[in-house]
Formats: sequence, C-alpha cells, structure tokens
Amino acid sequence: MQIVIAIGIILSTLAWVTKTNWRKWYIQGLRAQLLTVCYILLFLTVLLWTLEGNILLKILCTLYLLSAICYCLHNIFPFTKLARPEVPTNNSNTQEMLLMSANVRMSNQDYGKLLDRIEEVDPDIVLLTEIDQSWTDAIQKIESRYTHRILLPRDNTYGMSLYSKFPLAEKLIKFLVDEEVASIHCTIVHPDLGHVKFMGLHPRPPQPGRREEDKDLELIQAAALAAEHLDPMIVTGDLNDVAWSPATLHFKTISKLKDPRVGRGFFSTYNALLPAFRMPIDHFFISKHFEVTKIKRLEKIGSDHFPILLGVTLQREPEIGSES
Repeated sequence: MQIVIAIGIILSTLAWVTKTNWRKWYIQGLRAQLLTVCYILLFLTVLLWTLEGNILLKILCTLYLLSAICYCLHNIFPFTKLARPEVPTNNSNTQEMLLMSANVRMSNQDYGKLLDRIEEVDPDIVLLTEIDQSWTDAIQKIESRYTHRILLPRDNTYGMSLYSKFPLAEKLIKFLVDEEVASIHCTIVHPDLGHVKFMGLHPRPPQPGRREEDKDLELIQAAALAAEHLDPMIVTGDLNDVAWSPATLHFKTISKLKDPRVGRGFFSTYNALLPAFRMPIDHFFISKHFEVTKIKRLEKIGSDHFPILLGVTLQREPEIGSES
C-alpha cells in the first residue's frame, strides 16, 4: 500500500508541476500516458483501502490522484472527439488543397517509403524536415510533379524543403533565433484559394544543457510574424512541442491561428518507433479563413515521425438570408 501511495504522490506531483516554471517537455508530452497510469494507481488505491494503514493518508492520496487526473483531462480533452472542433468541417472536397508535413529523420535511408506516401495521397504541398543532400537526391523524381520548390538541404538535421504544385511567391529563408535553424516563408498562389501565406518551421528540440525557454522563442517569434498577415495562412512543421503545452497555446494566442486537431483527435506523430511514448509534435495551424476537408496521420516512412496530411478549403460564404 505504501508503494502505491508513494508512486501516486510522485506522479500526481509531476502532473501538477507543469503549472510551475519547471516545465519538462517529456512530462508535457506524455500527458495521456501519465493520465493512464494515474487511473491505474487510483484503482489500486481504492482496491487497497481494506488493508491496514493510515486512513487520512489514503484519503489524501486518493484526492491528490483525482486532482491530477482532472488536470490531465483538462489538458487533453480538447484533442478528443468529445470536444467541439475549433475549425469547421467541409465535406464537399471542392477547391481543396492538400498539405503533407513529414520529418524524414536524416539518418533514415528508406527513401522509397516516403515516395510511396506521396504517390498514395498525392498532396499539393509537401514540407519535409531533416532533409540533407542525400534525401534531396534520392527523391528527385518528385520534382517533375512539384515544379515549384524551396530546397534547403543541410547536414545538421535542420534541413528543410518545400515542394509545391502551385507557384510560390515572396520566397524567403529566415533564421528567427538560431543561424543554424532555418524556416521557410512564402506565398502559395492557388488557382482557386488565391494567395495563401505559408510558414514551415522546425525549431530545436529540448536538449540537455539548453533552456526550454530557448526552444519556445522561435515559436513566439513565428507567431508574431503570423499575426502581421491578414491573408489566409498556414503554419506547419515539426515544432518539437505538444499541442497542449503552454508554449504552443501561447503561439496560438499571439498568431490567432487555429488547430485543426481540436475536436478531431491527437494524431500523435512521434515516436513512430516507440508506440507507448507517442505524442503530437508535428503540427498544422491555420487561419480563420479555412475549413478542414480531411486530417490524417499517414503510414510510417522509416522515420521516428509519422507524416501528417491536412486538407483545407476556404470557408463557405453564408447563404443570403441565413441567420448571423
């Protein structure tokens, strides 16, 4: 009983500690897994109530576990199908633009699986992160389909490439925080949707010896840039942060962009190699102009990330005479 109580206290404290400045990324990211373990511990605590022990300690531990469970549920509930979607759904598929985002993992050499996914879903826009020259050469065959490109292969795991079927205007490579970490900024000129601002990001992940605030800084700067635009806008990439973290929520507040996963599911993209430790860190954020036609986590490509696919269209005009 004492062991169960001790573990319950430790895990409940870890759940609540993210409310402080001690925000370890792995505690934030494994929120769903922590919730599951807390449920198990709560069940064991109640089951062991009949054993000898301090009744007050049992009550306090049970209440503490319940509080941690409620807090975890509060974090992840928006990403369940019980929540109201943040972005409307459009099932018409008319004037749809399909976007695919994937971290290929630079050391992964299973180039064929990525080509298979692209062939399978035929996206209009493809953002690839961790691209080096070997990857660029290996997938060169897609360039006949994606005639508009921004290629930035690098051997430091921060390479990035954008492939588009549509013309790209105002093409910029920016280094928002770190001279080794690039981001792509451009305008997609779509024949039906018009001009769509696009931003591709891949900030540094949390690392030993590096403050997590440094990781968050690129997100905040990107959010400030996004907030400057009034046109339709899409931001995507491996943001190395989960959808419910304070940094990501702050990004949404500043940028005024919306998360299409809200009300639709987790779509956990990492870690593809370790099912028990999966979390949603590859994101799409879109402006209020859009509706979602589809969102899907795609099959593995040999990377430690799953690709993710998003279909969008412009919001339908309200019918004349409809209620406001």
